[in-house]
Amino acid sequence: MRFQKETKEYSDAKQMKVLKTERRFADEYTEALEKLGIKYKIDRLTKYGPNSFFVATLQQLKHPEIYARLSEENKQLADRMGPMYFKRKVIEFITSSNHPKVQDMKKEFAKRSSKKSWDKFWDDGRRKEYGITFWYVEATALFLNIEILLVMISDMKDSPYFLESFSSLDVSQQRKDLEVGPITLCEKNSFHSVLKRNKSYYTFKSSSQSKTFWSCLH
Repeated sequence: MRFQKETKEYSDAKQMKVLKTERRFADEYTEALEKLGIKYKIDRLTKYGPNSFFVATLQQLKHPEIYARLSEENKQLADRMGPMYFKRKVIEFITSSNHPKVQDMKKEFAKRSSKKSWDKFWDDGRRKEYGITFWYVEATALFLNIEILLVMISDMKDSPYFLESFSSLDVSQQRKDLEVGPITLCEKNSFHSVLKRNKSYYTFKSSSQSKTFWSCLH
């Protein structure tokens, strides 16, 4: 895997005394998940940096249940591409597609962004290493045609966790995501791949709440 150097097993990182910040986050995140009864765990640690989102997503693409659902073209990309090439492919797609969801996203961007135009935003992304915004997450979900779910931990007592869901291109694929589970990540200054502990992807339970989530931005 071309992104192997940017990830490491927790046990190896601990033994080598490296990725201390990433290990601390993994410990805090795992402890919070266990307290809430949420059945997820951190995958390989992802090194902090501007490419962490694409590295974490590539980790997800290599898992059999996700890999099997990729198009043949994207399977080849998952087998060969590194994070920067992956990013370029996403930008190429989002700036050239006429799909209605992409056009809706473009309109929403125009409403929310006053500093940059759509073209300028993505053109800068081609040339510079910016921190990832949710626009990149949404664009990647549309490019792969698989929903991306962010499982986030909050400091608020009345809402100790929350989810942000980014939809795929078509409804039939979204139904499949419900049955099989989406690409699942977490984020705190950097992105990490998250693995399910069982098949209850969308049901999360704690002492104070039980919720089932299925939501899309569009």
